[in-house]
Amino acid sequence: MKIGFCSIDGIKINEHFGKAEKIFVYDVNLHSAVFLEERKVEKADPNNEHLDSIDGKIEKIKDCKIIYFTQIGGPAAAKVIKNNIFPVNVRDGFPIEEAIGMLQKSFENPPLWIKKILREENEVK
Repeated sequence: MKIGFCSIDGIKINEHFGKAEKIFVYDVNLHSAVFLEERKVEKADPNNEHLDSIDGKIEKIKDCKIIYFTQIGGPAAAKVIKNNIFPVNVRDGFPIEEAIGMLQKSFENPPLWIKKILREENEVK
């Protein structure tokens, strides 16, 4: 499944969802994680409540099942969830590699939210 990470450097999760200008996308399964691409996304416009730029950002990550970030606003989180992308908030500077490892470990005995994603993934294939 494709997973997105809001990051400045591609190493750590260190960006607010709305402020992110880059999202690093990986294909992750139980046994591997492959970096696919760095996607450039529009930074939110604070003068415009930034909901228009949030829509554009979501459009660019619609194929991702999970998005990791350091913070997200309520309306943006609602839009992410409405588009069947699971939002995950982590502490600033959390390593992407470590997040991937924890996610892969959770595949062994998945919580309900991951079971739902895995079930949807299998239905699509």
